[in-house]
Amino acid sequence: MVNYNGSDVLRLTLASLLRARVRTPFVVCLVENGSAPADAEAAEAAFREFVQARKDVSRDIFLPQASNLGFCGGSNLAIRKLLELEDVERVCLLNTDVLVTDGWLDRLMESDAEIVGPVTNANGNEQTVWIDYEAERDGEAFEKANEFARFRAELFRGYEVPSECVTGFCALIKRSVLRQVGELDERFYPGGFDDNDYDQRVRAAGGRIAIRRDCYIHHWGGGSFSKLEASARVNVSLTNLVRYERKWGERWKGTQRLLPESLMQDIAFLRDRKIEDPRVWALMSDTARSIETILENYETARIRQEIAQHGEEIDRQLKPTRPLELIPYVPNPGWKQVLRSGKETLQKAYHALRAPGRRKGALKEVLDFIQGGRDEKKGTVAILAPFWREEKMRDGYYQRIYAVDQQVLGDYRKLYFESDPKHPLSVEKIDGDHMVVHFPYQKEEIWDSVFLLWKACGTVYAHSLLRFVHSEISPRMLEWLTGGHVKLIVDAHGSVPEEAAFSDNWVGTQLYQTLEEVLMAHADAVVCVNHAMVEHFRTKYDYAERLPAFLILPIFPELEVDEDLIRSKLQRSDYGKPLVVYAGGLQRWQNVTLMQDIISKTADRYRYDIMVSDPVTFSRLYGDRPGLSEVQVRSVPPREVGLAYEKAHFGFVLRDDVTVNRVACPTKLVEYISYGVLPVMKTARLGDFVSFGMEYITAEDLLAGRIPSPEEFSRMIQKNTEVLSRLRKEFETGQQQLRAFIEGGSAA
Repeated sequence: MVNYNGSDVLRLTLASLLRARVRTPFVVCLVENGSAPADAEAAEAAFREFVQARKDVSRDIFLPQASNLGFCGGSNLAIRKLLELEDVERVCLLNTDVLVTDGWLDRLMESDAEIVGPVTNANGNEQTVWIDYEAERDGEAFEKANEFARFRAELFRGYEVPSECVTGFCALIKRSVLRQVGELDERFYPGGFDDNDYDQRVRAAGGRIAIRRDCYIHHWGGGSFSKLEASARVNVSLTNLVRYERKWGERWKGTQRLLPESLMQDIAFLRDRKIEDPRVWALMSDTARSIETILENYETARIRQEIAQHGEEIDRQLKPTRPLELIPYVPNPGWKQVLRSGKETLQKAYHALRAPGRRKGALKEVLDFIQGGRDEKKGTVAILAPFWREEKMRDGYYQRIYAVDQQVLGDYRKLYFESDPKHPLSVEKIDGDHMVVHFPYQKEEIWDSVFLLWKACGTVYAHSLLRFVHSEISPRMLEWLTGGHVKLIVDAHGSVPEEAAFSDNWVGTQLYQTLEEVLMAHADAVVCVNHAMVEHFRTKYDYAERLPAFLILPIFPELEVDEDLIRSKLQRSDYGKPLVVYAGGLQRWQNVTLMQDIISKTADRYRYDIMVSDPVTFSRLYGDRPGLSEVQVRSVPPREVGLAYEKAHFGFVLRDDVTVNRVACPTKLVEYISYGVLPVMKTARLGDFVSFGMEYITAEDLLAGRIPSPEEFSRMIQKNTEVLSRLRKEFETGQQQLRAFIEGGSAA
């Protein structure tokens, strides 16, 4: 067993090893794999209690490590230690997030396969079986899992089936295999695809792999590997996928396709033995319905088309089978689309654009608009994004679209492409520099029309990879865009897969990760908001044979530093009791709980002005903490936020140190600097601000009253204006590079 920051579930696993009745004697070797100090201590304490409870039968081993060796490294360390014991016949790789059940080890030992594993509730292949119990991570979970395990054991007694791969949550391996085939391949660090690799090696050596379907253990699916940061898990999965494919020279097939096999195997066994237990057949019926949903959404060619549209439903249906396997999307070269004869395409586009109520000359109007861009300006850029409209400008996404439109592409005409399945293909003229093409992405008959217009523009600028999900364009359109027909520029906006993972949206995480991989392989340029984002992509795709050009374009509101305001800051508001502000949402990443904890403990020392769209919810979340009566909580229009900033001394930006925030360029920090507000931060790793020299204080400083003197405060906010100047230069440089790239020059 290998523990990495998973002592909470480890304790439950060890308790189940004590409670489950087995005849087979066993030794436990626990590798404490470089966890945080508190978790390492908790893991060791849990193990010592386990050993004490085992008393005289215990020869168990605890191996603490100073650093994380990964699953393979930690397992290999334990394997070597266990094989020093002459009476060890087999080694079982067992996750720290499982509950073993009565007879589990005895049933696995009955198998003569070189590797054998049990069935479970959450694995994503044919080892997955549907369950009819619910369990929380508490002391009652063992009895529920054990009762279900006894139920299955009685029904499927002695039932063993061959398998392609037994995954490492519980895999019993013969000693002779470990001697012949060797240890786990530690290149698969810190975990992922290592079990697939090892099973492949065993099969290549003539070994047999099997599943005991009468042996059930519960799998939480939230142990050591899940304790890695969400972005790291995404990166690890993809990196190890590539390692696996290169090592074996074959494309990974995914394991979701094997889920129906689990159902078929159980039904065949029960049918042959004429078992008519009402509980099991009700369970099989539920399984069949779930499998049908999985097949419908995952195992057909529609996976890329349906996953975004039905993401929430899929997420609900697949919950019993987590963790989901990464299913890579690789464009099929056979789908490469070339434009047909100009006459045929023009005719098709002409008829498609003659939507009800549109003028007959709609196509010509658009083509004339594009041509006018060539004649009068530098050209016309196709923008894959909703058009920025005044009523949408409170949203940061539209602020970015507007900034690129006005500040970067101001010399170009812009032809926006808004995807809407309910809107007929039609054209909307905004002004002399802007037109919008509304297109229903799911209608195949309009594709050539859209391709024609993209081709006529020559450059497509897409605002984030969210524009490439099926609810925005079809897979055929993605195929065309990445096929070299146009210059494709993707404005990343952020780390979308990691954002989805941060929100526990694992279906979305896999979809966005797959799309990001495709775009990194085929886009001509990716626009990033800072150097930290560039480094993130370069590190994440260090295995890639090619990467796009990276251009840096900070998110930069049209704000000018008011030098008079900065100089007179301390005269505008009482620094004897400083004013601390916050203006924003109540989302998870804003760390509102931490903010409210600080407020409750310091309301007597500072004045607080909290501007949120929903003051009632803020107050409800505040609960019974003291000090709320001293705090101003209000909802204000955007123009009044600036007035509050003029008087404020400090402002909350309590982001966590995770990838989503490291690669961000918060507009709030730009606003704070512009108004002479000193940031209060939880982590300094927010984009390039601190690396550029931004001054700030920490949340701990504010809590402890360690605020700068008036003289030091004035120096700090003045220095921060230099950071803004540097960011502006970054923006201007990125603007020039992007224009040069569009016009065919070098991005360097």
